[in-house]
Amino acid sequence: MAKEHKYHRSRIEIDTALPVARLLDLARQTGESQRSVTVLGADAESVVFVFKNVFGVKLLTFAVHAREASGRTHGTTELLSYQTSQSTVFFIPVGPKLIEGYGEYRRYVSALKQVVEAADPSARCTVIEREDG
Repeated sequence: MAKEHKYHRSRIEIDTALPVARLLDLARQTGESQRSVTVLGADAESVVFVFKNVFGVKLLTFAVHAREASGRTHGTTELLSYQTSQSTVFFIPVGPKLIEGYGEYRRYVSALKQVVEAADPSARCTVIEREDG
C-alpha cells in the first residue's frame, strides 16, 4: 500500500445542536452549491460527494458523516479516495505530491463551516488539515 498523503486525514469536526438530518441536509446543499461537486449517495448518517475535472474524471471522493450522541450532533468529513500528481522535470519528480481537487475540498469544508455556524451559533466547528505526529 502506498504511503498516505500528508493531508489524507484532513477534515472538519462539527459539534452542533442541529439534528442529524438537518446537518446532512446542509452538507448536501453546500455541495450542490459548488459547480464541480456531485452527490454520489446518501443515507441516514452520511452523504458522499465526488469532485470531477472538466473532462468528467473523478479526482476526489469524500463523505460527510453525522451521528447523535449525548443530545448533540457530531459531524465530520472524510477523504475516501483521491488522485495525486507531482511536477516532473525530464521525468524526474520535483516538488511535493498534490491531491487533485484538494482546493475544491478545502472550499467545501470552509463553506460547510460557515453554513453550520450560521444555522447554529452555538456550533463548534474545527478544521483539521494535518495531524501532528
